[in-house]
Amino acid sequence: MTCHQPISAETVRFQFMRVKDTHVEDNIKYITLFARLTLRNAYRAKSVWVEIDEVKWDQAPRKLKEMPDAMHFYTIDESIFKELYQISKDRYEELYFVTPFYKASETKRLG
Repeated sequence: MTCHQPISAETVRFQFMRVKDTHVEDNIKYITLFARLTLRNAYRAKSVWVEIDEVKWDQAPRKLKEMPDAMHFYTIDESIFKELYQISKDRYEELYFVTPFYKASETKRLG
């Protein structure tokens, strides 16, 4: 299978990932936020949507500061994937905070 072929509908997995990480740069504390929607099969992965933002700690809402630094991976149904994709078009910032209904999940703490 070449990387130019479409992902087979029978074997596709719908995945959502979100990350929050805190770091210091030039004595200024920042929060980095990352989210991605991915289609994956046994041969390859295709990012459908991805976004990254950086917020200064002193400008971040309390809710964001209190979130643990972690990577969250979710395998989701196609219908949930499509809904998250629709949200990404107009209100992508919401995806940094959402925990979707999922088939499987994994969390990796950072720091």
